[in-house]
Amino acid sequence: MLDIQYLEVEERSKIVGMTKAGRILTVLFTFRKGLVRPITAYDATPKDVEVYLKGRR
Repeated sequence: MLDIQYLEVEERSKIVGMTKAGRILTVLFTFRKGLVRPITAYDATPKDVEVYLKGRR
C-alpha cells in the first residue's frame, strides 16, 4: 500500500510491508536530491495491516 501526502515543504509517502521475520511495518519516506530518505518506521496500525493483507490476496 502506498499513500502519498502533500506537505508545504515536501511530498511524503507511506508504504506498508512485511519483513522477512513477518513483522508488518509502516514506513514514511521522502525523496530528496534523487535519494530515498526514510523519515520514520513503526508497527503498522490495525487498519494498515487489514488493507495490506487484503492487497496480498
